[in-house]
Amino acid sequence: MRRNLGVDARESRRALNLLWSALRYIMWVPRWGTLLYLMSVETQNLPEFEDIVETMSYLPDMDAKYQFLIDLSKRLAPLGDGEQTDDYRVWGCQSMVWIVPFRDEENPEALRFRGKSDSVLVSGIIATVLSLYQGKSPEEILKLDAQPELKRLDLESHLSPTRRNGLMGMIERIREYAVAAIEQGA
Repeated sequence: MRRNLGVDARESRRALNLLWSALRYIMWVPRWGTLLYLMSVETQNLPEFEDIVETMSYLPDMDAKYQFLIDLSKRLAPLGDGEQTDDYRVWGCQSMVWIVPFRDEENPEALRFRGKSDSVLVSGIIATVLSLYQGKSPEEILKLDAQPELKRLDLESHLSPTRRNGLMGMIERIREYAVAAIEQGA
């Protein structure tokens, strides 16, 4: 005899698929009792922004959301020695933040970014912002209104005023890079 527990099978499958997408880059190693991230240190493997939004919507509380951001920070590619300079610094952040633009080799019209902070939580916020802008043309970056997109994450109300200023500084810095790319192409 089957009982209906009030759980729609499609919703259950969707939740399991979402959980799998959040966990697919980690693996349990019983002997060490730790998690290993399955990505090359030299590559940046950020999820799509929509996947981040969906995952964040299923997380039960801010502690889980902060942990997810910290996990995202580990997926950022490292910056080179010459990239942690004032040329790439984002000013106005409570933490030290650098965002470095580069052209996508497969799609030269698109801009891509690498970033880093001295704070793992802020690095997770950087990863989220970069996933919003990755692979877009400079024109698309300037047309994109980031604030409504980021509100979908429900983070701003939980960030301190200085962290919110830093978030806005990251967005402004990326927009400056887009303007500079357009001016160079003209």
